[in-house]
Amino acid sequence: HGMTVYFLEKTKKHLLALLDGATKDKDSDNATILLKALQKTILFEKEMMAWLQRDFGTVFLVAGSSSNKGSSAPQSTAIRGDHGEELEFDESGRAVAADSAQGIRIKYERQKKEQMKGEKIAAAALDEGR
Repeated sequence: HGMTVYFLEKTKKHLLALLDGATKDKDSDNATILLKALQKTILFEKEMMAWLQRDFGTVFLVAGSSSNKGSSAPQSTAIRGDHGEELEFDESGRAVAADSAQGIRIKYERQKKEQMKGEKIAAAALDEGR
């Protein structure tokens, strides 16, 4: 969590420096370049959400959801692509549709790794009890 906040603070400062001021970037008026940077930022956010949900069980609040109003219970959200499809992320961080063959393979490989990790932890706990 702290690393993400640090990244966001640094990014904000960097963007302000590039868009205005003494270090203004020559491409800061080029909408195509700015949109490409925004797309990469959004992809990074989706990757971080998926990673935090999958590996740490983080639960995110759904902004503007009527089911959250008046309730302090957070709601889990699936990571979705631009067209509403659920996403999985491969080893290199590329987004893949979760219901595609590759997405399903990624999901089951991740589950297998988690199962093996759980078995190793259980075995280590048994060894300590002996």
